[in-house]
Amino acid sequence: MGIHERDLFHLTYPERLVDEGDCRRCRELDDRFRAQRRAKGPQAHAEAWFPPLLDTWLSALSDESFDPFDCPAETLCMVGVTFTKSLAMRDALIVAAIVDGDAWTPELLCEFASQPHGEHTGMRMGDLLSRAFDAVDAPSPSRRGRMERALALCERAGEVVPRQYAGQPFAVAAYIAWWMGSSRSLSLATLASDIDGDISLAGIVRTAVLRRVGPAWTHRRQCRE
Repeated sequence: MGIHERDLFHLTYPERLVDEGDCRRCRELDDRFRAQRRAKGPQAHAEAWFPPLLDTWLSALSDESFDPFDCPAETLCMVGVTFTKSLAMRDALIVAAIVDGDAWTPELLCEFASQPHGEHTGMRMGDLLSRAFDAVDAPSPSRRGRMERALALCERAGEVVPRQYAGQPFAVAAYIAWWMGSSRSLSLATLASDIDGDISLAGIVRTAVLRRVGPAWTHRRQCRE
């Protein structure tokens, strides 16, 4: 038994049905997130919350047989809630998806997630993203595979979780699609903005696509074509 959400991006998912079990999981995760953050403080909470999610994320992204439709509901709900509650954790997982694996360590990602305002944290993340953005060579097959699986996981999470947790997964899917040079980036970003107009990441993607701004390798590919 589920709950129909007739106003939730109805044109894209006219028969969307939110499972009551997923609603309950998301509520419980949200409650636990807030309670632990109050009890531990932001940094200690992130240091405890993030590593298990990172392990799950990296396992999915490295699994060549990954099927988003077989992804456990707990994982999809964890992604939806965490992305919505913590942009720092969201951004650390984005780095793991789009940046070459030899450029970061799990420890560094945990630092990004738990100390987003650290003296050097923003600079280090910015440097990683800038290097990836300026690279003229196409992503390696393994890196592209990670991005494809991350996109699929995020899109599936947006399809499954309740409305209040769906916008951020779709925005991340849009961002990853943009890094891949996929034409789907604009429609995914628009979907995220329709759900929540305050998601800045979706707005960034929309602006970049409309201004024809993208990673260097995508422009090089277009020139060859």
